[in-house]
Amino acid sequence: MAGVKLRDILNIPVFAKARVLAGKRGLNKHVTTASVAEVPDILAWAKEGALYLTTLYAFRSEDDQRNLIEGLLKKGAAGLVVKPKRFLDSVPSEMINQAQRLNFPLIEISPEVAWSELIPGIFEKILEEEAGFKARESFLEAILAEDYVSEEAILRRGESIGCNLADPHRVLVVDIDNFSLYLAQEKPAEDDVQKKKAIILSLIQEELEKRSMRYFMLQRSDSFIAMVDAQRKQDLDEAVRAICSQAKEHIRPLTISIGMGDTARGPAAIRRSFAEAVKALRVVHLLKGGDSAAEFKEVEDYVVLANLADAPELDRFLRSALGKLTDYDSENKTALFETLRTYFLCGENKAEAARRLFVHLNTLKYRLQKIEELLGVKLHDPEDSFRLKLAVRLVRFKHRFEEF
Repeated sequence: MAGVKLRDILNIPVFAKARVLAGKRGLNKHVTTASVAEVPDILAWAKEGALYLTTLYAFRSEDDQRNLIEGLLKKGAAGLVVKPKRFLDSVPSEMINQAQRLNFPLIEISPEVAWSELIPGIFEKILEEEAGFKARESFLEAILAEDYVSEEAILRRGESIGCNLADPHRVLVVDIDNFSLYLAQEKPAEDDVQKKKAIILSLIQEELEKRSMRYFMLQRSDSFIAMVDAQRKQDLDEAVRAICSQAKEHIRPLTISIGMGDTARGPAAIRRSFAEAVKALRVVHLLKGGDSAAEFKEVEDYVVLANLADAPELDRFLRSALGKLTDYDSENKTALFETLRTYFLCGENKAEAARRLFVHLNTLKYRLQKIEELLGVKLHDPEDSFRLKLAVRLVRFKHRFEEF
């Protein structure tokens, strides 16, 4: 659970007379807790996602106020609520200007509001949102696990939390690429790992909510599953592109991949959409690299190839089709396999393949002739050509081609 958006916290009755003095662009920050900040060393124990409340009693100088704003921002705090009048007549203008420059939410609350009234109201909102999130999460989990008495029962359950399963939905699976390798090589602290996951969750939520898209989410280890309203495909496509783009900035060195299933109506179809999203995810990173996405329909052919890559007969087939070529490359430091792959990628257009390989056309022709001699094939023969194209594509789905 990523907390409650600050703008939603400001809608509770106790904030009725509050004013946002600065940092309105930061109101999408998520609040996970609230605490009073009335001691000078607050920054030593400030928490990410916390909303801090202060009268500025311990921060009366400009330097202290400037350090408070900068320090809370660095700690990842959600914002600062100031109650003036008791020790200061008003919130200092320089403090407001600084918060505005940094897009850090600075909120003025009425001096009549007691902290003992404000803090319980904030926690009540957080708990309410958490309960709703868990209800939506368990609902999606029940659909995917087919853990319900009857279809009628799960439809009624959906209606009780505002989800009509008869409407079109699509399932997205967002996965952290090579996560196990990252843990093994980088050995990050657990707090850093959880922070990265929280950022990804927030990115998904923010981009979908920015477009007013209704969604249901759950998290499984390093994957995030979302069932999204599919009635506005353009908005969904934009959200997915934005998630990939934002991930490039915020979770380095990690990257993500997103697989999308087809449109679905009803619980059984939603499970199918989920299965399609997982299959698309298996190939999207390999085909497009990190921070990329693909719909199942876009990569369906490659999904079939990925399934073949799991077959025990594959190694024998690849060795039979390409073994002599890869052995020759290894022994002679040549690049005949890459030549063949590029030739096929160019639609067997020799001039274009030569251009991409930065070689003369005659050099390319010589290499293709050498390939034919080594493999005992004719590239213009339909059967030979099909067999080699299939083998070359399947190679992309093997982790270590050198082992063939």
